Amino acid sequence: MPLKRMPVLAVTSFLGLLVLCAAAAGAPLPNRLGPWTASSRDTVPFRTASEDLGTWHNRVYARHAPAARIEAVLMEGAGPGTLRVPPKKVDAVDLPIGFGSRYRTIEIAGHRAILEDQDLLGLALAIELGKDRTLTLESAGTTREELIEFAEKMVGALTKR
Repeated sequence: MPLKRMPVLAVTSFLGLLVLCAAAAGAPLPNRLGPWTASSRDTVPFRTASEDLGTWHNRVYARHAPAARIEAVLMEGAGPGTLRVPPKKVDAVDLPIGFGSRYRTIEIAGHRAILEDQDLLGLALAIELGKDRTLTLESAGTTREELIEFAEKMVGALTKR
């Protein structure tokens, strides 16, 4: 009797594994990116009663040596809209009205981006990935160079699909 159930159990396990792999493969933000490993995944649809306005994807990446975290947010769809990066070069501080953040327009893997550097809160990088698609990366524990390197790898992973 147990031997008769074995093929059923094997097929059921295999199908379950296929479903899990398909779900992971469909996730836009990767599980690993170099030394960075994702520790969470949230996906929130933007929907109204009459239309689908897109999706918000959020993952937190951690690196163990040296320890650091980066939060990645990918917004897709008409709801969030398209990030509008100024066409000209910007390098400015928001004082006296703001908190002393420095804003710079830069290019990440061929995409326009805005880098915000605030002494107490860390770094934030918003990257325009095309119509209705924006990637935001935030970290208080990385250097500017590390965040930009992570961003280049992430943009490569998101645009090669």
